[in-house]
Amino acid sequence: MRRFVRHIPSVFACSLCATLLVGCSDAPHTTFAVQGTVKLDGQPLRLPEGSYRGTVMFVSEAQDGQKGYTARGTVLPDGTYHLTTFETGDGAVAGKHRVAVVVTQVEENPTTNAPRVPAKYANPQKSGITCEVTASPENHIDIELSSNS
Repeated sequence: MRRFVRHIPSVFACSLCATLLVGCSDAPHTTFAVQGTVKLDGQPLRLPEGSYRGTVMFVSEAQDGQKGYTARGTVLPDGTYHLTTFETGDGAVAGKHRVAVVVTQVEENPTTNAPRVPAKYANPQKSGITCEVTASPENHIDIELSSNS
């Protein structure tokens, strides 16, 4: 009995730490599927496979004192994308988002040129593109870019 009593403070301290860690965890929010097409001057953004990589980012606005989340998706060769926030293909959290589109060269000497996407679109704060993700099973959001920006 005496041995058990000696361990009560340790057991209590471990239980308290475990409770605090679970209570402070940053559990993922509910996400909703988001897909669409990135368009440049009204046409799907077609990137040569293997030479260039395109990424779409949706940055949610912080709400009710909670931080915002960033969803990302790869622009496929046909210009389409699907977003991921926490798990592959899970989408984005509901609400207003600022949007960025980044195109990077991944091959040192590409044999083809990628369409010119103005640099302003790489920054969600400066791109001028916003959208709303709704709490519905599917959100189809096309992103319109202009090469004259």
